[in-house]
Amino acid sequence: KKIIVVGDFLHAGKNSEFEIYKNWKLQFPALKIILVKGNHDRISEKYLFELGISDIYSVYQENEFTFSHEDLKNESQFVISGHIHPGVVLQSSTRKLKFPCYVVTENQLILPAFSTFTGLDTNNYFPESQKYIVTQDSIHLIQ
Repeated sequence: KKIIVVGDFLHAGKNSEFEIYKNWKLQFPALKIILVKGNHDRISEKYLFELGISDIYSVYQENEFTFSHEDLKNESQFVISGHIHPGVVLQSSTRKLKFPCYVVTENQLILPAFSTFTGLDTNNYFPESQKYIVTQDSIHLIQ
């Protein structure tokens, strides 16, 4: 079993998140963590090794998939990336709500940020894409 993280894993050095992750990882010693470094991954490799992360890449390829923090153009492989933290705005007559979303095109998947402190980019960079939001109960295609 493994988890591939496409960047921005830890935004700072040794802090409370470091210890929380370290304690979580102790429960899964056989779980392999692969880190594709992002622009906010400034933590030293020494600390990453301490967390059990020794597979560190700028771009990682596995089978027909390419994992990158930044958006890449690759016609021969499906690219999974994260950097732009995509989001959508849903508006009712009384309020506007922003949601993180998954952006899917023919040959790429852009992941939302999985943290609460990261902003959302609601620009429509990929007008021909499908956008999905995930709620507690279901997955919604946003038209």
